Amino acid sequence: MIEYFAGILTGAVLAMAFILPSRKANTKAEEKGTDKALTERLNAEKRARAERIAEQERQHENMMNYTGKEQR
Repeated sequence: MIEYFAGILTGAVLAMAFILPSRKANTKAEEKGTDKALTERLNAEKRARAERIAEQERQHENMMNYTGKEQR
């Protein structure tokens, strides 16, 4: 019985020894691509937000400058 558990433990350790190096290599490649895509998406969102804020400020200025003479 002890040999059985020792075999399971040894197998698990050997499996992790082979899996972890390949997993780290794949993760680094994926992270670089993800970082670039994430950066582009965040920059696009920042630009869109800045455009919305500028449009809202323009509309607010137009509303504040409105005198009501055009209504008549």
